[in-house]
Amino acid sequence: MENYSIDTLSKASNNMYKLSEEIQKYTNLRNTMDKLVKEYNKLKEDIKKNPHNMCYAHGGIAAGIGFIFLPFFMSLVWLIVGGLVYFYGVGVGSS
Repeated sequence: MENYSIDTLSKASNNMYKLSEEIQKYTNLRNTMDKLVKEYNKLKEDIKKNPHNMCYAHGGIAAGIGFIFLPFFMSLVWLIVGGLVYFYGVGVGSS
């Protein structure tokens, strides 16, 4: 067996340590990626089984309708009620 200097052995040891850290990072990333792929596949299968059961899409549409059209319709209702009260005295007692 060959004799190596302490510096060479120290550098080799540091390189091995850095390599083991990189391998650990890669392993963690790979595990995270595997979990995400499993979750993605599960969601894809759920959508294939019931494509119309996407509550978040309907919730976004309903929120948009509520914020845009509900105030418009309520203002129309109050204009009609105000017109009835003004022109015909609906809901006003006889005085």
